[in-house]
Amino acid sequence: MGRGGTRINTLYDRVRQKLNGRPAPRTLIIHIGGNDIFHTPKKEICEAVGTLLKELRQMLPLCRIVWSNILPRLFWYGESSKNAGERVREEINRHAYNKCKSLSGDNRVIFHKAITRHDHSTFRMNDGIHLSPKGYRIFRDQLREGVRYFCANPPCPDLVGFPPQERL
Repeated sequence: MGRGGTRINTLYDRVRQKLNGRPAPRTLIIHIGGNDIFHTPKKEICEAVGTLLKELRQMLPLCRIVWSNILPRLFWYGESSKNAGERVREEINRHAYNKCKSLSGDNRVIFHKAITRHDHSTFRMNDGIHLSPKGYRIFRDQLREGVRYFCANPPCPDLVGFPPQERL
């Protein structure tokens, strides 16, 4: 169902349309929001993330909903000062984490701590935004490991994130 360039405010309708009479998935991974930074005010993004998670939880009460943190970038379009994009990204991720903890049901977060701005080999050097083949492998492996971990561990407030020792 994923598609590059998707914005937060369009995802709920896409999920609803895809389900259209089909059984709900056991796990839904949400990786969205990076394209909204500097195109939409941070407050609106946080509100949209909270609304999205709440509406998905209502629509899919038995589904494990996994927020995949917005990844860092070497460069953010519209960034007015150094590290402004990273600060916004971290605030949105923190908001999503707190929302996941506050909602009922099985809500989880994958932190993606292995992808950092300091390891340039995980990004395409021609833009500093998109992942390199190495970056995609790390991203894919973290998603896979996170879902395996979540499937093996029942939901509880102390097991919201993956890796489990990470905190925001």
